[in-house]
Amino acid sequence: MIPQVEPDLTELEAQAAYDVIVSGWVNEGELTDRFAQRFAQVVGARYGIPTTSCTVAMALSLMALNIKDREVIVPDITMVGTAMAVVQSGNIPRVVDVRPQDGCIDPDQVKRAINRNTAAIMPVHMNGRNAVGPELLEIALSHDLPIVEDAACCLGSTLDDQGSQLGTAGTLGCFSLAATKILTTGQGGMIVTSDDELYERLTRLKDWGRFQDKGSNHPDVGFNFKFTDIQASIGLKQLDRLPELVARKRQIYAHYQRRLGELMFVNENHRGFCPGYMDIKGHHFADLLRQNNIGSQKIWPALHQQGAMGLAVGASNYPIATALVSEVLWLPSSTKLTDDEVEHVCNVILGSAV
Repeated sequence: MIPQVEPDLTELEAQAAYDVIVSGWVNEGELTDRFAQRFAQVVGARYGIPTTSCTVAMALSLMALNIKDREVIVPDITMVGTAMAVVQSGNIPRVVDVRPQDGCIDPDQVKRAINRNTAAIMPVHMNGRNAVGPELLEIALSHDLPIVEDAACCLGSTLDDQGSQLGTAGTLGCFSLAATKILTTGQGGMIVTSDDELYERLTRLKDWGRFQDKGSNHPDVGFNFKFTDIQASIGLKQLDRLPELVARKRQIYAHYQRRLGELMFVNENHRGFCPGYMDIKGHHFADLLRQNNIGSQKIWPALHQQGAMGLAVGASNYPIATALVSEVLWLPSSTKLTDDEVEHVCNVILGSAV
């Protein structure tokens, strides 16, 4: 069986986790601080704040911005956790349609959605593709709206060949460290920012209201969304390996591009692009791949199709998202894939397309 995705963990990560376990200190501590600092440095931010998941990271970000009972604009195509983070923070998701060329939030739709109750924009870097271009930044600036970037699956992607890491253009960026991501600690999330005040607020929110004093005094209300040194030890080894993991993702994507050509969802990407998943236009290949013991996954349902969101409007309000979610399929995408496995996947697809 060729899995659609699996974590790329080695004896290095296993040994690092073992060393922490036998040390007697497994809670959030010095290793977590080191991991946060290194992660922030890698993406080009001043601070990193590790937490339990990317969903929690986004919810805490909105709380740190003192947003409550307001609307937050989100794209229709995203994992449901984006919208649930808005709800978790005590706010209302305002769902807008996406661009046909990459599935990212459509700035024109954002403009139309802004109203007196709008408090923030939460773009999603769909599969490592930049959602925060000059137009969206200008909209946010002109309406004095913070941008909280859902950077869950874009670690390794830059704005261009030599540009900044996605997730650092807005006020706050939120990354996922789940098992399906290029860098994993099993589960977890990371908030990045270069704002001193937001860094302190976020630290207090995730750690029972504490900042630098980690004793039993709690001057502010906060939550227990802390990380662990076990996770941090794994994350540090993954950061050591990140350049090779990013390079392998790009090699696999290029292999699919060469063989599948116009079947790719987006066929042209700059060298700074690092895909989370290898995406093609072809729901109809899912059964064929399964019959050949090859894992694949159809892209998530659009938010307007998720019962949990309770949206009263239908597909006609989101024509682009509706079309894309009926089309995009994720192929095997793990950095552990061999070239022969990628070639086999392509052969199965192309054999059916003749």
